[in-house]
Amino acid sequence: MEKIRRVHLIIKGEVQDVGYRAFARRNAQKLKLFGWVKNRYDESVETVVEGPRDAVEEMVGLLRTGPSFSHITELEFVEDVEIQEFRHSDFQVRE
Repeated sequence: MEKIRRVHLIIKGEVQDVGYRAFARRNAQKLKLFGWVKNRYDESVETVVEGPRDAVEEMVGLLRTGPSFSHITELEFVEDVEIQEFRHSDFQVRE
């Protein structure tokens, strides 16, 4: 059985109005991951990503880099223990 990993992240820096959410969704779909991404009022971006451990680790690397016009200053991991909440759903951009 494949190991499932879940990460809950707050991404800070130049991450709004640069296509960051679309970048996250596109890459999550490519990697067949589940979860969501949304802008926060403090100008950061929040995301929950769940799926096979290797794919989640690859996604974290992509999120750390971001799209070309972004500038990531901090990637904060939030404690999150719930696993397989998104088992049969897509990766969503939330408002």
